[in-house]
Amino acid sequence: MLSYAYYRHRADERLPLTSTLDNQAWFVTGTEKAEYIEAFNFQLDGSNDLGDDGASSCRYGSLVGHEVLDWATRSGHYAPPESRDTGNALRGGIRLLFLERLYYQPPSFHIKKDTYLAIEREFSLPENTLLALSNNSGLSTHAFDVDKQTGRLKRLGMIVKASQKFQVGNYGLAFSYDFATGLSTGIVHGTGVTQHGNDYKLWSTHAAAEIFEHIKAGRHFWNHPLCLPTTLLQHHILRTEYFCTIVLSNKFTDMQHQLGTVRAGRLFGQRAQNIALEMPVQQAKGSLREMTVSMSSLMFDTIYFGTVSDWQCSCSKLLLELLTEIESLNRGERRVSLIMGSKIRFLASSAESMKRHNNGMKENGQADMDILYSIISQVDNRLSSKMAAASSRDSAAMKTLAFLTAIFLPGTFVATIFSTDFFDWNNDSGMIVSEMFWVYAALAAPLTIVVAVGWRLWWSWEKKQFDDDINAEIKAITGDFPYAF
Repeated sequence: MLSYAYYRHRADERLPLTSTLDNQAWFVTGTEKAEYIEAFNFQLDGSNDLGDDGASSCRYGSLVGHEVLDWATRSGHYAPPESRDTGNALRGGIRLLFLERLYYQPPSFHIKKDTYLAIEREFSLPENTLLALSNNSGLSTHAFDVDKQTGRLKRLGMIVKASQKFQVGNYGLAFSYDFATGLSTGIVHGTGVTQHGNDYKLWSTHAAAEIFEHIKAGRHFWNHPLCLPTTLLQHHILRTEYFCTIVLSNKFTDMQHQLGTVRAGRLFGQRAQNIALEMPVQQAKGSLREMTVSMSSLMFDTIYFGTVSDWQCSCSKLLLELLTEIESLNRGERRVSLIMGSKIRFLASSAESMKRHNNGMKENGQADMDILYSIISQVDNRLSSKMAAASSRDSAAMKTLAFLTAIFLPGTFVATIFSTDFFDWNNDSGMIVSEMFWVYAALAAPLTIVVAVGWRLWWSWEKKQFDDDINAEIKAITGDFPYAF
């Protein structure tokens, strides 16, 4: 199969179609590493029911170097296990190999290319396995191999690639199920699936160990063709449900408390600091900048988890349809199929519930984003008001200069009058102070007082008008409440 290589290419680079096998990064650490799960059921002689603990075998472990190929080919130390009662026949089971994905681009494997090809042949993996495991948005596909002579089902090949989200799981399952032996063989490839990977720090153990616990708890499903995809979906839904309903929901609640915009639910009766009015402007702008980044990150996660829920719903629907199709084509054990159907329907209901939860978080988050922008506008209005006040102080300084000029204006005016030809202050006997000097004082002093008092009255009136305008603006922003929200 051909595909484009997944890597960060140059803007002017042209991408050719190449072999999907060659587009992977193989043997990236120089040592082949993997983990495995084996779970087998044995049938007691003369009985159609499963026996007790002696009629089953389940183990989980790590593989290094040549052990990976030995396990895949069931040779050496990894030969098929036997029941404690050697008379019991193998009824079915699981052989599952976990392969770590170290790189995001290109997809990578710890094993060699030849080792993978041997596993692909041994497990009868679907042809498009590598291409499907590189998918990011999630997919589920299957194919049947039918006996041409009898028309009975021979083999089911299926790929389930989870919608990629690092906090929950970026992994995919490719497997085949042999209807004659009841044996499922497959691989799980993804980031953080083994102890050698980098799983999200929230989870105490990696995905392979958790999936092993799920498989061990569902012993009666081991020989069912949908055991592996159902278990993988169950693991993915459980992680998604916890992360969305606990982690993301708590982050949204904390953000709403910081915004001070919600007093319902867990925030009933609580009051947060009003960022728009109670914080200094510079501190408020810094806080809002951080909140904007946090809110944007929350919205990104919420929207992406919406697509995760969409994939979970579609995968559950496919499994239900596939179960019905298998029952119609292959008459197996009815009791196990009924239990499997009940389990898949529960997972489908859980996926629908998560979808509704994520849609609600997305709508609430969008409302919080709108409120955040409103608070930012209020802080900007406060800053504009301060700038207007500073401009007003500058204007007051200019008015003061104008007032000082006006103080001296009457005297200057009178002096100008006295310097005209209407007054003669000089005579032959020298400088004489005129007996009419009192006229200057009588005119200049009253005019000066009138100007000063008039300016003061006008200034008081203008200041009152300015304060009224500012209060009106603040009231228009905050309303009649003592704080904005």
